[in-house]
Amino acid sequence: MTDLHAHILPGFDDGPETLAESLAIADAYVKAATRRSWLRPT
Repeated sequence: MTDLHAHILPGFDDGPETLAESLAIADAYVKAATRRSWLRPT
């Protein structure tokens, strides 16, 4: 799977508020076999 619209960076847009939440989302991506994700702070 490739995610083209990720909101996992902490403190940006409507993404998670903490690094711990971001890491939990990243872990879920790994478990879902996500191979690519484009991240940007805007």
